[in-house]
Amino acid sequence: MSRISRRDLGDGARGFGLGALILIATVLVVALVGALIWAIGVFSSDTAGTGNVHKDQQSAQNREHWSATYNGDYAQVKADQDNLTTLKSAAEGQDATQQDRTNYLGAQLNCRTDVATYNADAANVLGHQWIPDGLPSTLNAATYCGSN
Repeated sequence: MSRISRRDLGDGARGFGLGALILIATVLVVALVGALIWAIGVFSSDTAGTGNVHKDQQSAQNREHWSATYNGDYAQVKADQDNLTTLKSAAEGQDATQQDRTNYLGAQLNCRTDVATYNADAANVLGHQWIPDGLPSTLNAATYCGSN
């Protein structure tokens, strides 16, 4: 059986200490690289976000979507106006019934809802710039739907 000397123990301790030091240094380097990658991502996210918003705003798909939305909303309001013209003459006619007046008031409420939808779409941050030529930027419910 061989005897372990103090010198052998000292060499082993130095070897273990060197291995631990290398392990700690490796962990620190990996953490530093990870922190650096995280910082680059954080500090460049505003630039990337701004670029993505700009691409979304200028995309043909976005333009087509908003054009169809505004045209559809405006067509609904114009259809409401046509219905109101018909219902108003019935509600104010000589033989008007309570049902005729109720129908007219209900159509006015529907028209006001459709005007509110158009105005909400027109106030949309991404969509307001794509209001088609010839359509107003906002609608006035009293003008388009009549007053009660």
